[in-house]
Amino acid sequence: MIRVLSGRPLRVRLTVAFASVMALVLATVGLLIFVKFRSDFGVRTDRELQERSATIQRLAGEDRSPASVVALAGEVYVQVYDARGKVLASSELLRHGWLLNATIVRRALHDPVVGESIVPGSGEGARIRAFPIGGDRVAVIGEPLHERVEELRGLALLLGLGLPATLLLASGAGYLVAKSALRPVERMQAEAASIGAGDLCRRLPEPGTSDELDHLATTLNDLLDRLANALERERRMVGDASHELRTPISLLGMRIEVALQRPDDLDTLRAALESAQGDVRRLGRLADDLLLLARADQGEVPLRLGAIDAREVVDGTIDHAVAIGLVDRDRIDVRVPAAGGPVLHADPERAQQVLLNLVANAVRHGAGTVVIDAHGTAAGEVELTVCDDGPGVPEAFLPRAFERFSQATVSGEGAGLGLAISDALMQAQGGRVTLANRDGGRGAVATLVFTAP
Repeated sequence: MIRVLSGRPLRVRLTVAFASVMALVLATVGLLIFVKFRSDFGVRTDRELQERSATIQRLAGEDRSPASVVALAGEVYVQVYDARGKVLASSELLRHGWLLNATIVRRALHDPVVGESIVPGSGEGARIRAFPIGGDRVAVIGEPLHERVEELRGLALLLGLGLPATLLLASGAGYLVAKSALRPVERMQAEAASIGAGDLCRRLPEPGTSDELDHLATTLNDLLDRLANALERERRMVGDASHELRTPISLLGMRIEVALQRPDDLDTLRAALESAQGDVRRLGRLADDLLLLARADQGEVPLRLGAIDAREVVDGTIDHAVAIGLVDRDRIDVRVPAAGGPVLHADPERAQQVLLNLVANAVRHGAGTVVIDAHGTAAGEVELTVCDDGPGVPEAFLPRAFERFSQATVSGEGAGLGLAISDALMQAQGGRVTLANRDGGRGAVATLVFTAP
């Protein structure tokens, strides 16, 4: 059945499942009713036969003859036997046969015997009760079973018609309920199918019923919000990347054109090539940064996470910054203990890359000595801070500091990807990065928060 219904609408499958369970329940209930009714009918008949047998025993106790007992009993089916199984007297309808055989008669001499028998001459069934009446005699009375058969047949007909009708009505009601319950889903499906990439501002209708469907609509709308925001970020990133790429490409093309116009001037040609080399390097860095962000978005940044000493990260970062001419060593104040300092859980190369970005920002936009500190927190984390004595970060820039291609000032240096890359790499390592101004408004504080091993 599962394979047959695999392509059917959900409301049909729900109705079929409901109808199957309902059919099983109704069939079970109908069978129990029929069995109970038949059992009660037999118990009631046996009780009536027992009550009527008391009358025959009373008549037999008055020393009446068997024929007199049969005549006064007023039973349709009644016979009197002797101990050998010979019929001593019978009612009119039993004059040509016997309800009991000799074996049953002998049993009935001691205890009443209840059962069913065939009425001689008619072939009809009867419920009988054989019992001793004294003087080594046994009487038997019977109740025709045709009334019981008719009643059971009527009950079977009633159940046979009523239960299927009930099943049909219940299945129809179940289908209507399923259709009504799934109508909000159909509306959401139709609305979702009509939403394109150009109109992600539209949202699915919410039933407002505070049930599972309402929660589903809310969840899907939240998903659309995230998709719309992500798409907007991607569009903005593409626009910003195009803008950033246009300048070095234009400069590169202009310098090549100048070099081609004066091919015999070696000094001009050499200067053009050196400038072009700088543009190519800038394009390469920008391409590397965009590739790194794309991998971070997909969770594909290669990491070698482990326990490393905070001082090792700081020393490696400073050595690299000095080697590339980013900062003089005497402008860096390291306050991380050389031994016994905090230990953090991170990738050494990526941790140094992030810290180098923060040091570069502090040198480029700050002033005075750049202070690098590290300490553990009560939450079991490790914080690496980079502070400077510059003018600080504009308050309006702080909320979008980690957005891609965002810059506090238009300085022409960098593409505004340093903090975005730092944020992506910290998230990949299970940490985070924050940016704020120092108390008093003098200088910025960038903080890297790592998990402890």
